[in-house]
Amino acid sequence: ATLIVDYGLAAIYGRLFAGLYGIPMVYSSHNVEYQKYVEQRKTDFRRGLLAPYVYWAERAACRAAKLVVAISESDRREYAKWIAPDKIEVVPQGFDSELCNPFYTSPPTSPSVVLFVGNFRLEHNREAARLIVKEILPEVIRTRPDAKFQLVGAEPPVHLNGPNVEYTGFVDDLGPYLRRANLVIAPMPFGFGMSTKIVSALAFGKTVLTTPQGAGAISRKYRQLVVSSLDGFASGIVDLLATRQPVDAQDFASLCNEFAWPSITAGLYRRMEECCSPDGVLVARRKTKAMEILPW
Repeated sequence: ATLIVDYGLAAIYGRLFAGLYGIPMVYSSHNVEYQKYVEQRKTDFRRGLLAPYVYWAERAACRAAKLVVAISESDRREYAKWIAPDKIEVVPQGFDSELCNPFYTSPPTSPSVVLFVGNFRLEHNREAARLIVKEILPEVIRTRPDAKFQLVGAEPPVHLNGPNVEYTGFVDDLGPYLRRANLVIAPMPFGFGMSTKIVSALAFGKTVLTTPQGAGAISRKYRQLVVSSLDGFASGIVDLLATRQPVDAQDFASLCNEFAWPSITAGLYRRMEECCSPDGVLVARRKTKAMEILPW
């Protein structure tokens, strides 16, 4: 058996269980967590107070793990300050190409739907919503009064309201919202690692307008990924709604090579077998949205 610890402060419990039962641990990191806390202290001082504790917990987990799974090369370099590079495997965010693909009927162009997806429990997503409603939207609708800004995610900040704004709250399936969107935006004031929502939107054939912080570790080679400063967001939305098709399959094959689960998990399974199973009898099985490691 192998214990997989899924990022952050779960590492504390992972170390305890791994030691208690004498089983190898894999630490799977979605970000370098302490860096996120340091950045978030700009808007919530409590995060800054917790940053040293998160740093200690994360470093201890990396040192105790048989294998550390990082989400980007920049994260790998950060973890290599604490542990040997050969203990680190980079696995980016992925998608299921059977569920996320650009092969569907293109949505209408009017009204134009500009989509933002985020868990609004998180400060950076609440700040993005504020930027959309208070700063970006008013400029856009002066030129495109038909544009509707749809914000999808749990605990929406409904007090940030205005014309042409729709909050859906939490949804079980993002697929219908991504298919209907004419443009996806991620005006993130800060970001870390690799954004699942951006990778998924690209897989659905959407043009995504985001900041350098939002794009993070995603390669800039994709035509559909448009990176802009926040100052240029409103004009960028107007331009992209006028010039880009709502669905574009041009990048899909390349996206699958880099991010589709079958492409990115095969190497991880091999590394886990090498690191965690001395007799070579550990097998791995992929599920649609999760991985399960089973003894033979």
